[in-house]
Amino acid sequence: FALIHELEKQAAAQGIGGDAPLSTTPEGITTLYKAVEYEDEAGKHDGFKGRMGIYEVVNNTLAVQKLIIANATSTQLQDQAISEGMVTMQLDGLIKALRGETTIEEVLRVTKE
Repeated sequence: FALIHELEKQAAAQGIGGDAPLSTTPEGITTLYKAVEYEDEAGKHDGFKGRMGIYEVVNNTLAVQKLIIANATSTQLQDQAISEGMVTMQLDGLIKALRGETTIEEVLRVTKE
């Protein structure tokens, strides 16, 4: 639950809310959906059917460019990008998990550093 708490703080800090596709925050969710694991004809559980991406995109703003030129650390770049509204990969994954498109376990698996 520590991850969820951290992602909630990130969502709030990024001003995420409203009707945008990536803007569903835990506070605004009234129904939780559970992703259904795919089972083949032999009854083997083999993950989930289909593919879906979770994304993290950094806008190439003037502030980000200046940090790159100054050889800033990745933490400094990430902090700047988040302050400018970047949705982190973990937050994007959590939003999709809360919608039932994937699971929190899968998000943690693919986003661990």
